[in-house]
Amino acid sequence: VFYAKTRNFYENVGFKPFLNHGHWGADTPCLMMIKDVQPKVKVRLATSGDLPNLENMFKGIIENMYRHCITVWNEFYPIEEFPSDIEGKSLYLLEQNHEIVASFGIFPTTDGSEHFSWQEKNANALYLGRIGVSVNHLGSGLGGVIIAHAAQMARENGINYLRLLVDEGNAPAINLYQKHGFKQMDGVYEFTAHEKIVTLGFEREV
Repeated sequence: VFYAKTRNFYENVGFKPFLNHGHWGADTPCLMMIKDVQPKVKVRLATSGDLPNLENMFKGIIENMYRHCITVWNEFYPIEEFPSDIEGKSLYLLEQNHEIVASFGIFPTTDGSEHFSWQEKNANALYLGRIGVSVNHLGSGLGGVIIAHAAQMARENGINYLRLLVDEGNAPAINLYQKHGFKQMDGVYEFTAHEKIVTLGFEREV
């Protein structure tokens, strides 16, 4: 009876049976249970009506980046790119309780990609960009949700690789990508915008 009540309690809070280990001893059953801890979010294409909220979110993101001496974005970029991203149906939003909590872009190519030694140069690939998570939701697993969703999109479209370029000084982003299976490729892409920017290339199979 106690076993049944305990299992029922955990199932009511979202745990699911995973593996039956038999018994601990004295005929006490042992069941391993797991729970998906990724946040429940809705992923959808951005629309022009989202621009005000998206801009406000990115202003907070950029301010937080500057506090940590990451200055690759500014008051113009990437915010000014959003209208064309939306028109091209390449910008996606993550919503939680009707609030925009993150965004990412999916592109068929990106500036500077020719400077890297990809595993298969001519393979089908999608490029991730415009990845931003609301400062109110940092550390909640949304970066992993973005990567998982992008990988699923790639697989559904017969794409072999996900690729992205990231500023060499953006350690939090680099750690996130490596945690989720991205590997750094040989090469760098340097350009000048509001300052000199050096980007690294990362890739993972899907």
